[in-house]
Amino acid sequence: MHWPGLDSNFVILRFDQQTVNDLIYVEGLVGNIYLEGIDDLERYRRIFSRLQSMALDPKGSVAMAMRIAATYEELASSLEIYKDNDHPGSRDDSRSEMEMACFPGG
Repeated sequence: MHWPGLDSNFVILRFDQQTVNDLIYVEGLVGNIYLEGIDDLERYRRIFSRLQSMALDPKGSVAMAMRIAATYEELASSLEIYKDNDHPGSRDDSRSEMEMACFPGG
């Protein structure tokens, strides 16, 4: 499956003023550019629409994040990464928020 827009980031800049044209700001591997041509605007609007149609809804996104976190928790438990007292992440006060979210019991 091809995910449109995967090789770059882009932002559609829309303006309410009729005297200012909409723009597309693209950050890519070879640099950053602004596009304002009608064809460019339509192409990026179609890409954005396609990405929206492929994206999970908020509940699905949370469920996926929880599945991923559970995978890391299982991996850490099986490797006993956070059970070693010499490991800097083993003390609760030195654990990052991400570590606490992904490894709540660690």
